[in-house]
Amino acid sequence: MHLRKTHQWEPLEQNQRVRGHKQMSFQGALTLNNRFLLTPKYICFAVGALNYAFDVYRMKLLTQHFGFEEDLCCYVMGVMNMASFVGVTLWSSLADRLGIHRIMLVGICLAMSAVFELGLLTAYLDKQYWHYLAFTTCGLYGLLLGGLMPLTDDQILKLLTRRFGKDKSQYGRQAMMGMLVYGIITKTASYLFDIYKVGVFFVIVPVAGLLASTSVLMFGYHTTPTEERMEKTIENEELLVSSEKTMGEEELVVLSEKTMGDEKLLALSETSSTSFSSYVTTIARPRFILCLLVVMATGFGRQTLKFYLPQFLNKELLLSENQIGNAYLGSSCFSILFYFCAPISFRYLGVRPMLLIGQLAMIMRISIYAFFTPHPHLVPFVELLNGMGYSFTHLAAVQEATECAPPGWEATFQAVYGCIFVQLPAMVCPIVGGYLVKWCERKTLLRIALAFPVVSSVLLSCYLVFQMFQSSRRLSK
Repeated sequence: MHLRKTHQWEPLEQNQRVRGHKQMSFQGALTLNNRFLLTPKYICFAVGALNYAFDVYRMKLLTQHFGFEEDLCCYVMGVMNMASFVGVTLWSSLADRLGIHRIMLVGICLAMSAVFELGLLTAYLDKQYWHYLAFTTCGLYGLLLGGLMPLTDDQILKLLTRRFGKDKSQYGRQAMMGMLVYGIITKTASYLFDIYKVGVFFVIVPVAGLLASTSVLMFGYHTTPTEERMEKTIENEELLVSSEKTMGEEELVVLSEKTMGDEKLLALSETSSTSFSSYVTTIARPRFILCLLVVMATGFGRQTLKFYLPQFLNKELLLSENQIGNAYLGSSCFSILFYFCAPISFRYLGVRPMLLIGQLAMIMRISIYAFFTPHPHLVPFVELLNGMGYSFTHLAAVQEATECAPPGWEATFQAVYGCIFVQLPAMVCPIVGGYLVKWCERKTLLRIALAFPVVSSVLLSCYLVFQMFQSSRRLSK
């Protein structure tokens, strides 16, 4: 009898031990997640894989799969980037208005996977319709691609500040996973491209889309418009209370007026009668406009290299696709160092000096290709400047957009920054460059693109010197 009773209770004790072990494992996983911020890093990695899956080899797809001549690819790229220019503000504005940032991002990831597969219809259509199919596929894909990274940045910043209670300066250590996956996906695509040719992208993009949508759905941050308004009101009240101890009466009046203005803008953004003039007035803050002008100049140089550098390396320096992939991999790995040191950079440099450093790195990179012919073995070292320039520019601009955005406009400000830094140069460079490349050499085209960051860096340097002079005068008084 005693043996039977013991035998009956043993499974219950085992279940309790297993349940306790699982609970301890779950708590341990939560502790690791809270300590190392694993979920934001994973989202950056997954969404970055989708963002860069069809990034470097767009020209290859158009020439080898859709049958375009190389000089006509600029028109397809122009349509794609014009659609992306529209999408970068469309999806973010809808998400801010409806309060469905996470669901919107999941839908975009899934839709990108489905739209890209339209390119497989070449097997069922006559060759005379392939060009129309290319314009349709790239246009729809660009429209969705425009909203991908602004909504992702919004998710990461909300996870950091609201779920984990961290500072926004920690964004760089999460975004470094996006640069890591940039090198990995580019290297993987170049390796598979040498084996399976261009058809491999019709596998890579859908798989990356499913991975990104699943990660955002499981680990993304979701709020309703009511929760959004309550959290912003609490943030404004805490800002006023914490500032009373350190600020004078006049400064407090200015801060309270700014807070009330932000609350009015939040209420205005929730109504359906928001006019275009109020939208432009909200965006056109002098501090934010300065940031946009700087990143636009950097973006023109970056996009020019992005479209014409692979052909330059392949045809003039005779680098293989695998060697080009190695150069991009080294660039992304080098940028991880700067992403990891982002909090230190913000503390000791500040936003505008970081923008200037990013521009100087871009100027050096373009100058090497425009005025010299580097040895093929030196190309990976030159591309390290790409990682340095992009990381400093992106980190500083995201931080500036976050600080300038009033309540309820976070995703919209991130979208405007992405539009000016990526979509606008990406829309202009292929079309204008497609005409110029017929009449001049590629190096001449690079020298024209070099003028934008050079002029912008000179103006930004003058502004920083003037700002330092003004601050020194205040301290002397």
